[in-house]
Amino acid sequence: MKEGILRLKRDAGGYRHYIETASGEQVELHCGCRLAVQMAKMRYLDGYSDEKLYEPAGWLQGRYEASLYDDNPKAYLYFPVYPGQELVCVLPEGIKART
Repeated sequence: MKEGILRLKRDAGGYRHYIETASGEQVELHCGCRLAVQMAKMRYLDGYSDEKLYEPAGWLQGRYEASLYDDNPKAYLYFPVYPGQELVCVLPEGIKART
């Protein structure tokens, strides 16, 4: 299992997503591969302010897909919520991920 930060690069073939590990390795992602992202739990620092603290939470596992053909590339995570039904979310660059 490889774990790191979701990154985006552009090379001669176009845009590509990859996971950058702590050692600097670039693990290429391919559409349809399994991917898990770390969720965050939000809590307010106190009951009177809007200051928030984000703490690491569990992992959400799904299927990586991407839209890489224009100048606004996006990474998506599809995950099952009910038999035959999936939800999809856009993944921000910099999210902690693992394959």
